[in-house]
Amino acid sequence: MGDDGIGPLAISLLSQRRLPPWVRLVEGGTDALALSSLWEGEPRLWIIDAVRRGASPGTVHRLDHDDLLRVSQTHESAHQLSLAECLRLLTHAFPSMADVHLTLWGVEPARIELCLDLSDEARKGVCLLINYLEPKISGSAG
Repeated sequence: MGDDGIGPLAISLLSQRRLPPWVRLVEGGTDALALSSLWEGEPRLWIIDAVRRGASPGTVHRLDHDDLLRVSQTHESAHQLSLAECLRLLTHAFPSMADVHLTLWGVEPARIELCLDLSDEARKGVCLLINYLEPKISGSAG
C-alpha cells in the first residue's frame, strides 16, 4: 500500500544496526489487535507506522502514550479500527498491557495506494527517523 510500508522499512533498517540485546524488533503487520500476541511483557513499546497529521510528506511525528490513546476514531465502522482504537481495546482486554508505555513514531505518507514502492519523501522520513531513534535506543536501559 505504498507509504503504508513505512513500518516494515524502518524494521528492516533498524535490523541492520547494532542494537542493545534488550531491543526486540517485530513487524506487527496490519492487524493492530494482533499486537498482544507479539508482546512479551516489555514495559515500553515503540510503534513505527505511517501517520497522517496533515504535515508535509516525510515529516516525522511522535505521539506519546496519552496523546496516542486520545486519538479519536475517524470513521464509524467497527470493521476498520484505527491503531489508537485497537490499542485502547488491548489495554482493556489484557490488563497486564494497561501498564505498558506506548510511543508511536510516525512518518507522514505522501500516498497510500496500491503500489509496491514507498515515495521518496516517505523513504527520507524513515531514514531521518532511524537516525534519530538509534542513539535513543542505544542509550536506553533494558
